[in-house]
Amino acid sequence: MQAFNYSNIDGEAMAAAADRYFMVDERCRGESVRKSGCEALGIKSDAVPDIALGLGGGMGLQGHICGAVSAAALVLSMATSKTIEDYPARKATTFEAVGRLCRELGKRFGSIQFRQMCGLDLTTPEGSISLFKA
Repeated sequence: MQAFNYSNIDGEAMAAAADRYFMVDERCRGESVRKSGCEALGIKSDAVPDIALGLGGGMGLQGHICGAVSAAALVLSMATSKTIEDYPARKATTFEAVGRLCRELGKRFGSIQFRQMCGLDLTTPEGSISLFKA
């Protein structure tokens, strides 16, 4: 398996940008991660960040895999596709990187499921009280 070199990506700047898009621009975490990741990779598209909107709240507010985790998997996939030409090597590297991401986040937060990570059920009025601002 070919190792992916992350050294040219400033993780702190990417995290700060994602926080800014989430807190200031009121984007979903998935959109924020996708947008900051694309910026770090030099990818420009009108579809960024909107393409990740449906990931919010664990896939359409259903509490499944956290949208930020899903978006990070997309960013990792794009990163390897930009640097590894051979498809089997790119596939193996991407699966390893996304698997490691999921394992590490699962250890840190106890789960990668939105509902478990955040303790919110966004399908209820109580859980979504601040989700949609007027």
